[in-house]
Amino acid sequence: MESTLSSERTLVRIIRCVLTNEYTAFDIPESEWNGIVDAAKKHGLIIYVYQYLDHFGGKVKVDPDVYTALKQNYYSAVKQSILQENAAAQMKDTFEAMGIDHMFFKGTVTRTRYQNELLRSMGDIDVLYDPEQEKDLQDAMKRLLFRCDSRGRVHDIYKGEQGIVVEAHRELLPPGSPYALFSDELCRRVHKVHGVSHCYEMNLEDEIIFNIIHLASHFKKGGAGIRFIIDIWVYHRLEANMEYIISELKSLGLEEFYNNTVKLAERWFGDETENTITMLSMEEYILNAGIFGTEKNRNDSVIATGRMSYLRRIMFPSFKDMRSMFPWLRHRVFLPLAWLIRGVESLAKRKKNVRILFRAFLSGDMHNAKALAAFYESCGLTEEK
Repeated sequence: MESTLSSERTLVRIIRCVLTNEYTAFDIPESEWNGIVDAAKKHGLIIYVYQYLDHFGGKVKVDPDVYTALKQNYYSAVKQSILQENAAAQMKDTFEAMGIDHMFFKGTVTRTRYQNELLRSMGDIDVLYDPEQEKDLQDAMKRLLFRCDSRGRVHDIYKGEQGIVVEAHRELLPPGSPYALFSDELCRRVHKVHGVSHCYEMNLEDEIIFNIIHLASHFKKGGAGIRFIIDIWVYHRLEANMEYIISELKSLGLEEFYNNTVKLAERWFGDETENTITMLSMEEYILNAGIFGTEKNRNDSVIATGRMSYLRRIMFPSFKDMRSMFPWLRHRVFLPLAWLIRGVESLAKRKKNVRILFRAFLSGDMHNAKALAAFYESCGLTEEK
C-alpha cells in the first residue's frame, strides 16, 4: 500500500507547507505530478497544490500541460468558492427579510475558522431551518432561482445556477442517529448572530463537537478524506473550552476517536511523531477515501448487521425518519401510506439513489463488512455509535 499511496502522502506534505506557511522544496520527480494532482482532485484540495507551486514561482519542475490544467482547476475552484459565498449571503439576506429562522453549518461555517478561507472548499451549502416554515423556505429558494431537485428524510436538495447546490435541512441529524439527543440539545443552545433577527449560530465548542459527529458518521459510512483531518487540525488550534468538549465527546462515545484524529492531524501537519498501528491504518483508510469515502466501503459498511436488516431499513424506515420526511405524518396508522408515497416518489424522481441503495444490498461483502467494523472499533468508534 505504501507505493500506491505515494502521491497522497506527498500531497499531505504539500498541504502542511501551505497550512503552516513553512515551505520546503521537495524533490518531486516531474513524472509524479500527474498523480499528485489527481489525488488533490479526489480529495477536493487542488488549491493547496497550486498555491504550493505558485510560491516557488516556477522553480519546481512540472510538465507545462499538467501545470496549465492545474491552473485552470485552481481558478475554477476559486470561482466556485466565490459563487457559493455570494449565494449563502443572498440566502441569508432573503431569509432575514422573509423572517425565516435559519442556521448555516458544516463547510459554510468551518471555512471561516481558517486563516485563509479559500483553502476550505465545500461541495454544497448546508442550512438548517424550522420545518414549520417550510413553505416560506420553498418560496425563498424560488425567488433565489433554486429548484428543488430531491426530497430526503433529513434534507432537501436545491440546485441553482452555475452549479450551486444547497442542502436545506429540517434536522441536523437523522432522527435515528445515536447522536440525535445531542443534536436536539445543541439546537436549544444556538444563539442569534449579532445584528440580525433570524440567523442563528452554534458556539465554537458545539460547532467542534458537531463536526466530530459529522466526521464519525462519514468515517463509518464509506470513509472521510484528508479535508476532514485538516479541519481537525484547524479547530484544534482555536481557543475553545476543551474540558467541555472532551466531556461531551466522552458521553457520546467519541473521545477516543477524537483523540486519534487529533494525533493523526498533528502527525501530518504538526509535531506528533507517534506511529502506532491504529495511526497507520487510519492514514491508509483516509488517504484512499476521497472527500467522502469510497463506494465499496459504503456498500460493505451498510450491510454489517446483515443484508435483510439493511433491506428492511431502506424499504421501511422508522416512524421518526418518515415523519422527518413527511411532516403531515402524525399517527403510525398512516405509516404504510407514507412508505408507499416515498416508494413511488423515489422510483419517479430518485432512480439514481434507488440504484445506489440496492447496489449495496446486492454487492456488499459481508466478510469485509466485519473487517471494517473491527477497524472502526480500533479507531474508537463502537458498534453502537
